[in-house]
Amino acid sequence: MARRRKAWWLDLVALDPTPVGLDTWRPPMRRGDKHTPTAIERMKRAQRARWRREKLEQRRAAKERRRQRGKARTTRPVVTLEMKIAARLEPGRRYSQPEVIEATGLKRGSVVMRLKTMRERGLLERERNPAWRPHVYVKGLPISVQAKRAPEWLYRLTPAGEELHEAARLVI
Repeated sequence: MARRRKAWWLDLVALDPTPVGLDTWRPPMRRGDKHTPTAIERMKRAQRARWRREKLEQRRAAKERRRQRGKARTTRPVVTLEMKIAARLEPGRRYSQPEVIEATGLKRGSVVMRLKTMRERGLLERERNPAWRPHVYVKGLPISVQAKRAPEWLYRLTPAGEELHEAARLVI
């Protein structure tokens, strides 16, 4: 029988300079070290895991506090601009548009639109002012010198508006 030859690559393995047990090799401890480098790495991993757990626990606690705050919160009634206007108007009294704007302290455009919606909903009624006269401009005189005219329309609360007035007074 013929003799079997040795595999050619076994010679290459024998020439490999890598030391045996390289995967378990760690740097040596220095003088004064209390822990091995492996132990230090393990402690660092444990610390990071502890921080992650604490952060997660803080997030959960904050979420629970927000949830409890939401449950404990009492619902406040919504105060609309209509309620603010109704609260400022006295029942039975007539108001011009500039008086309503001044009494509420709101912007003119907001008040004009809300007066219109309040009329549509039956909370206000609009009447023509008996003192109103169409303005006649005098040529040559500045407008600031000419007499101020009375407003054309006056607004008054209806019975439904008076109910809103009472409710708004309790809320505001």
